Amino acid sequence: MKNIFTIILLVFSMIVFAQEKTFQLLYDYHQKGELAAEVKKRNPAHMNEMAEEALNKTFEVELLVNHNYSLVKVLPRVSNNQSGNYLEILPEPSWLLIDFNKEEYYHQMHDLFVKGSIEEFKFSPTKNKKIILGLEAREFKFEDDTKLHTIWLAKQNNLTVSPTYFQPKGYLVMLYHVFYKDMAVKGGHREFTYQLKEIKETKSNDLSKQIPKKSISKKEFDEHMKRLMENEEIDKD
Repeated sequence: MKNIFTIILLVFSMIVFAQEKTFQLLYDYHQKGELAAEVKKRNPAHMNEMAEEALNKTFEVELLVNHNYSLVKVLPRVSNNQSGNYLEILPEPSWLLIDFNKEEYYHQMHDLFVKGSIEEFKFSPTKNKKIILGLEAREFKFEDDTKLHTIWLAKQNNLTVSPTYFQPKGYLVMLYHVFYKDMAVKGGHREFTYQLKEIKETKSNDLSKQIPKKSISKKEFDEHMKRLMENEEIDKD
């Protein structure tokens, strides 16, 4: 009886250990954009140049994930700009911690951490399938008034892996593309793509230590930003 109990305990320990494995994923983030002619007319030429350069920059996004937490971070990039005029349009989110057990997220916005609930996955499957990095992926789509979203999902260790706000439970985001319909209507162009390029097991990482000590709700953040804007208007007067 004692031996059976020992075996059961050992198996349980192995299952827990497997569940706590942490994986590191790297995504390339590509964006393409062009300002509409009407927008360019309102801005100085150097401002248009800076904006369009920012709309076409690439980034690398790191994701650390296990069955309990997921941490998304945009990795810093080296700038070769010598003029001092520098503009970046970072992937959003640029820092995001997901707590799968509580179905909550912590999103760093400016110098504050905003706490909220994980967004529901509303994409519809298509019949399209293809192999990406050796995994069979299936295409999903979602369209709203301003954007067309296309995403390719695969199964891997029953992990939920996404570099964005929505978290498709039990699926790994292989590729995610967004096209801005509203900008196209106005004569401009904007799109971006997350492309998974690497996945590997990494050292066990206690991601719970990344939970911010202080956070606010989205409503509190919006009120904070509104006050800042009001104060700026007062200073201008």
